[in-house]
Amino acid sequence: AILADSIRIYLAAEQDLIELPEERRQVVRYTELLKDPRSIIERIYGSFSLPGPDASLLAALDKIARAKGDRVSFHHYELQEFGITESRVRRELAPVFVRYGF
Repeated sequence: AILADSIRIYLAAEQDLIELPEERRQVVRYTELLKDPRSIIERIYGSFSLPGPDASLLAALDKIARAKGDRVSFHHYELQEFGITESRVRRELAPVFVRYGF
């Protein structure tokens, strides 16, 4: 049920994103956000002509950037543990995989 709902949400988000005018959308890859959170947030604020970001947010982003180092997760899960196959995920989320080049 969780997988089916997640797939539904991803596909709905992709459809909704396509329907928005280009000036009203912003796509950020997670790897970009991790690499330089401050510049990504500043780009988002600028692209939507928002005031800010304020000094406290910029300070928090700088702190995150300094602390990030090489994050390594010690968690490891296999899809099979949850009764999921990679082929199913790739098939059902094909539009997302194609759009982002996975």
